[in-house]
Amino acid sequence: MKPISFVLGFGLIAILGVACQQPTVNRQTRELPMAGALPQVCQAKGITSSSDFVSERAFFLPATYDPRAGGTPPLGANVNGQYATDLAAAFDAAPPSLKAMLCDKDFNVLIVQNTCPQSGCTADAVIKNSWGFRQQTASPKRYIATSAMLWQNGSIPTFSAYENVRLPAVLQRADANAKNWPNPPNFPAASTSPDTPVMTLLAVLAHEAGHVLWYDAFVSQPGGPFSASNFCSGNFYQPGSWSSINIPHVNDRPGRWIDFAENFSSETHNPDHLRMIKNDLSQSNFPGAGNRLLAVFQDPGLAGALAAFSPDEDFVEAYEWYVLTNARLPLTGLTIQISGHQGYDIPPGLSGPGKGPLRAKMDCLRKYIQVQPWPVP
Repeated sequence: MKPISFVLGFGLIAILGVACQQPTVNRQTRELPMAGALPQVCQAKGITSSSDFVSERAFFLPATYDPRAGGTPPLGANVNGQYATDLAAAFDAAPPSLKAMLCDKDFNVLIVQNTCPQSGCTADAVIKNSWGFRQQTASPKRYIATSAMLWQNGSIPTFSAYENVRLPAVLQRADANAKNWPNPPNFPAASTSPDTPVMTLLAVLAHEAGHVLWYDAFVSQPGGPFSASNFCSGNFYQPGSWSSINIPHVNDRPGRWIDFAENFSSETHNPDHLRMIKNDLSQSNFPGAGNRLLAVFQDPGLAGALAAFSPDEDFVEAYEWYVLTNARLPLTGLTIQISGHQGYDIPPGLSGPGKGPLRAKMDCLRKYIQVQPWPVP
């Protein structure tokens, strides 16, 4: 999923009631989830409940629509049935800042009505139909979408199951030989808490909304240039962490579209984890690739493997984890198990002693996105 005006992403939806959960203050970011009333910006838009949000903002979208050019999506009927139930549950579970952004920015949440090929459904059937973008026009609208194939078996995967599909998709975009990893990294269900479909949906909504948010934060005018100073006083990206930060020019890509896990040679992270993982995977050096992957998760400024692909994914992954750890029922455990290493529990690691730059990014998000509505420059 990349936002640069558009961004492909991989998302999922969920069903799980959380009405009985008590509000919890997350120790890392200190956002207090709201129990009961929605943020004022939602109420000002006439959205007074999760069902209002779904009825006002959630639509089916024909699979024939191609978002790459940036045209206005031909919205179909309002979502209904299980789609509506699951979206309402996910909206209820979101932290107030995400609810406020979705209400204030006039997002539409879309379910793309694609089907799987006759050869069978793969992760790509979902990835290619999950995305987010901000229009390249004055007073732009914002759209995030996910594939109906997330419901192909009648239910949505738990969070650990989702991550066990998503990570291989990321690694195979580093190098296709990742599919031959004999004992690939995995996320055990027993170490994931809460391991629920609603956490999956929150991850998807946050990721796709994060791509749109990146544009609002750093590219104030549609079609304009990137400016680090637009957000967090220019302090979100640590000096020297990326060689450069670029976005496609509208003359080259009218929709400024960037594919899922697309990497530009001009944008390299320091250290260049992606290049090292690519090299190890291409040579079937899977133990080496495992070492490199763990180094990404332990990197002081990165929130996960996809964050090493580009600066915008760096931002979006940090935002996704911000949302998950500030949900009404926060994510407290997700362990990645890499052969030859002890399991690494990601949520506690986000606030670990070696994660100062990432904590600074989370603090930027906490300070800025709790201002309601979102302060677009």
